[in-house]
Amino acid sequence: MNERLAEAVAQGWKGGGGLVARGPRRLLSWAPADPADVGRHVGITVRDGDLWRVQVAGRFIQSGGLIYPGGVPFPEDLAGEVAVVTNEVWLYVDAGRRAVIGQHWWPEAMRKPVASAPRAEFHQRDLMSLEEAGTRLRLSLPQDVPWEPGPFVGLPQGGILVMFTCGLLPEPLNEMVLLEGGGLSLRARPASTGPAPEAVLEAGSPPFRRLDAGGFLGVGREPGRTLGPHTWPWPAELLWRNGDMTYQLRGHTELGVLQGVAAAC
Repeated sequence: MNERLAEAVAQGWKGGGGLVARGPRRLLSWAPADPADVGRHVGITVRDGDLWRVQVAGRFIQSGGLIYPGGVPFPEDLAGEVAVVTNEVWLYVDAGRRAVIGQHWWPEAMRKPVASAPRAEFHQRDLMSLEEAGTRLRLSLPQDVPWEPGPFVGLPQGGILVMFTCGLLPEPLNEMVLLEGGGLSLRARPASTGPAPEAVLEAGSPPFRRLDAGGFLGVGREPGRTLGPHTWPWPAELLWRNGDMTYQLRGHTELGVLQGVAAAC
């Protein structure tokens, strides 16, 4: 593949997997790929072919709501949806067939609901006390950190979401509103139901990378960026496993801060 063909791929791609371009785009780089790289980032098995990875910069958006081919969201549809925005996509191409066989991308921001206020994600019936949460799971909560634990929210398959606040509960009870107010969210799950750090690293690098999480193997990603006035930056994330428990910590802060919280657990 030469630069001319790589540029044609970058400019001619119409989107895929619900992801569409919004605005101009530019070619960042292109390089040969192998079947293992394709399988790791796209999730399909390719045995042979003239495989290449074309990295494209721009503004891309994905949502469960209706989005026009040019990338313009339909406001009434997105009023109840949260679209995800990214500024880089890796296109995997079989140059012999001149076909895009898959794409890899990671979110940088979430679009705030259009023409409506954020809705509560959790109901009063989902909340529980610290004592109730402790009987459900063996929780290991951070000590001596500038956040207060609670409320505790029951999740499917026995998990618990702990909202760490800066003194005030988010209104409405919405995770992105919590994080925007300086809080943290911690998901605790039995290891049998939670994502494995190794699997997250294999499928999600970049942006995830291997690091220490309180003496345990962890994987994490730095926070995203605000892409326009109507977006929430994607939070930094840290995932680790402690015995029979998996923990996932999120916050609008540097990844190093999340590592300090994990070390305090």
